[in-house]
Amino acid sequence: MSLMTLEARGQVALLTMTGGENRHNPEFLQQFQQILDQVESDEHYQALVLASDDDKNWSLGLDTDWLAAASQQGRDDDIRALLNGLIQLLKRLLSFPLPVIAAVSGHAYGNGAILACACDFRLMRSDRGFFCFPEVNVGVPFFPSMFELIERVMPSSLFNRMLHSGERQDAATLLSHGVIEQAVSGKDETLDQALAFAGEFHKPRWVFAENKRRRFRAVFEVMEKHDPQATEYLIFALAQQCRN
Repeated sequence: MSLMTLEARGQVALLTMTGGENRHNPEFLQQFQQILDQVESDEHYQALVLASDDDKNWSLGLDTDWLAAASQQGRDDDIRALLNGLIQLLKRLLSFPLPVIAAVSGHAYGNGAILACACDFRLMRSDRGFFCFPEVNVGVPFFPSMFELIERVMPSSLFNRMLHSGERQDAATLLSHGVIEQAVSGKDETLDQALAFAGEFHKPRWVFAENKRRRFRAVFEVMEKHDPQATEYLIFALAQQCRN
């Protein structure tokens, strides 16, 4: 089953998620990485836009149904592979040798919002959709590197409120805090503006990649040193919930 497509829009690579809620599970991660391979190997591309064809959602993040089933079945290795895969996807986007622009045309929740934060720029639909970190409500703590990542995207005061309350934010609020570049009315218009924004980039790949690696060095160090322990803690906590 195809969960996303790739097409060229001039020198911009357009990755469109086509899975409805666009939940993150092993198949999603595998297809995403395959498309990133295609984009990176094609020197024609100068930028990458991440979009969704769903009228309501951009990405609702971690596939909690998959996670619950895997935990109930005791598939710890599969859960470990998924969580490690999520971190590797974020790391790849943070060091990708092209500008990555999120065309957030609907709800971006949980790891979906974090995925948007891993992009270099974000444009968001203003007439529909919210940005939200509901982890506090569903009982899934943030990984250490996610704090490092998000705090480079939004002010600490806004992140602190969203982190501890699960409060939703609209495009106008995110624009006022500099989290997004533009707030755009309409799904198609959001994509059009994102493609136009992406089309402005014609930078040497190696410089872009090196700047990103240096900017996010601290994030990568936390991913390596502290995220594995957080993975094991989450696997243990899920197992405890299943027993109860």
